[in-house]
Amino acid sequence: MKLSVYGFNDLVGSFGVLQFDEDEIGRFYDILLKTGIDGVHDIGSKVFGEDIRSISFARGKLIYRDRVIEMVYLRFEVEDNRMYIFEVYRESVFVYANTDAKQLYVDVVAFIKEFLKDVRLPRSLFIGF
Repeated sequence: MKLSVYGFNDLVGSFGVLQFDEDEIGRFYDILLKTGIDGVHDIGSKVFGEDIRSISFARGKLIYRDRVIEMVYLRFEVEDNRMYIFEVYRESVFVYANTDAKQLYVDVVAFIKEFLKDVRLPRSLFIGF
C-alpha cells in the first residue's frame, strides 16, 4: 500500500452550513433526487460558469451518534480547478469549497436558487478569518 499526503500552507478553503426554514425542510433534498446526476450536472455548469470536469452524486446515510440521517453527497470539480463538496440533508446543507468565503457564499446561494426559486435569501453573511 502507498499513501501520499500533501499539505499546502497557502491553500484557500471555506465551508458553510445552510439551515432551511421550517417550510423549506426536505424540498432541496427531494428535488435533487428527482433531478438526478445529469440535471445537477447541467445546473452546476450554469451556476459555476465553467465546464464541469467531474461530478459525484450519491445517496446515502450519515450516522451521527445514535441517529441515522438520510443524505445526498455532491462533489463538483470545475475546469478552473474550483471544487465544491455538498452534504445535503433534509434540514441543512454542509458545503466545502477551495474558494474564499465570499465566493462560496455567492455560489451556494446561486446553486440553491436554481432548485428553489422561492427560497428566502440567507439572513446573514459571515465572512471569517
